[in-house]
Amino acid sequence: MLTAIQRLTGWTKKDAVSKLTQKKYFLLKFGLGTCPCALYHQPPLGLSYTSGIVNRTGYKAEADGEAVAKLKTSGAIPLLVSNTPELCCCFESNNLITGRTNNPYDTTCTSGGSSGGEEYR
Repeated sequence: MLTAIQRLTGWTKKDAVSKLTQKKYFLLKFGLGTCPCALYHQPPLGLSYTSGIVNRTGYKAEADGEAVAKLKTSGAIPLLVSNTPELCCCFESNNLITGRTNNPYDTTCTSGGSSGGEEYR
């Protein structure tokens, strides 16, 4: 995760570790501080923007969406775009581009939910 944060922010390893461990950077006034996050269906600039549709394979976001821009302004650090069902129209993350997102503890089950298992513990 540290490498992804460095790539997205341009921080050196020392700066990234320092900022992520300082409480004042973690939660700014009603903001997200330097909170890493995963996104789906609203990818940040340069990340996959397929919505699980085969014909969109290889598409990358040409700009940040409005929601992503607001998250970044609040200090969030988008790290990835998670798997989604085609057009986000199903209750589990399964599409013909990336396949099914499985539960890591029992691969006979899905991760649960359309967000590709983002609700991890």
